[in-house]
Amino acid sequence: MADVQTEHGHLRIANALWEAWTIADLTAAELRVLFALVRLSYGWGRKETAMRGTKPRPASAATLQRMTGLDPKGVRRAVKGLCMKQVVRRVTEHDSEAGEAAVYAPNKDFDSWSPGVLPGTWEPSKQDPTPGQDTPGYAAPSPPGRRAPPPPGQVAPPL
Repeated sequence: MADVQTEHGHLRIANALWEAWTIADLTAAELRVLFALVRLSYGWGRKETAMRGTKPRPASAATLQRMTGLDPKGVRRAVKGLCMKQVVRRVTEHDSEAGEAAVYAPNKDFDSWSPGVLPGTWEPSKQDPTPGQDTPGYAAPSPPGRRAPPPPGQVAPPL
């Protein structure tokens, strides 16, 4: 069984930013690279990915390939797309002479992303959703002593 306790590391992400990422018009490759860049920055308590020689690994092409499973061309295309959409900022350029990878920072100001990345009518939730009638997939608990009817298309298990 996987040991996935928060004591072994976790990412702290604002709900509104997570919601923006989930609804943004990004390709699957862009999402994979975005999540890798978030891990290399926010995952180490930083606002941007690291420079070479520091504890968190820099966001080199090889690191992003290893983290995402994408080929080099897929990584380059995804990084370019994220930067063009302004979902990610390139803080410093790649310096092959110095052996330095580019440094990237996720752009948490989703209002400054390129037009069309977020649906025009989308707004982040102002509060956490609470289970209720308007929450998809939520079934209110049955009163004590009564049994809830099965969801549509399913047969109730025997008592």
